[in-house]
Amino acid sequence: MKQPVCFSTGNFYVKGKKRDLDKEISNSLKLDVEGIELLDGTVTSFMKFRLSKSNKKKLKKLKYNTIHVPFRWKDNSKRHFIVYNTKECRKVLDRLEKLYKEIGAININFHYYQLKNIKVLDDYDFNYSVENLEKHHHIKLKSYKDMLNKNKNLPFLFDVSHAMECGNFDKLLNSVKDRIKYVHIHIMHNGELHRLLHLVDNKTLSKISKLKKLNVVFIIEGGIEEEGNMKIFKDEIKFVRKWLNS
Repeated sequence: MKQPVCFSTGNFYVKGKKRDLDKEISNSLKLDVEGIELLDGTVTSFMKFRLSKSNKKKLKKLKYNTIHVPFRWKDNSKRHFIVYNTKECRKVLDRLEKLYKEIGAININFHYYQLKNIKVLDDYDFNYSVENLEKHHHIKLKSYKDMLNKNKNLPFLFDVSHAMECGNFDKLLNSVKDRIKYVHIHIMHNGELHRLLHLVDNKTLSKISKLKKLNVVFIIEGGIEEEGNMKIFKDEIKFVRKWLNS
């Protein structure tokens, strides 16, 4: 089984540093992957972003591009982006739809709490998924199952670190595995989320070995907060490919 391995621009996040999504896309395109996940954490920054012609052309050659919806409206704000039937919200959704089509994306990923008004998305021409979240969101396993039961065609993006932190990795995986189409591949290690796989020991890796059986898209979304270190990402991509086939 050869699962597609993709790379998130979120890997380039450095706390306190201004994002340049087009530059992050350029760097991501230098890597040996089947797709790029475009992630900018804030609506303010995302709405200002413009995709260069060269990056647009290169992205369209990849088969598994995805987009991650921004988390918050702006930096240092507690106001999360949530889908509502408002002009303000629809302006963001319109921009997401346009970018989705520009790059030939296959999915737009939303956090669970962002989909309180999921029916609004019926007006849009894009595929979308829901992702499980960190412990501080206090979302129960039943809530994910209920959302999937109410929305029969909604795919699930399984975030590894989030599930590990919540202590329900196996239960969540078993409950939603038939709906999983995407995996944010990273791991929780020594209490830290989003660690790269090749930087942890085999005992830690064994905790997530069940994922190897999934024939889905794996998106590397680790956090090192170390600007410009492309070698560590190249090493991670090679390691993930080898690990998936071990």
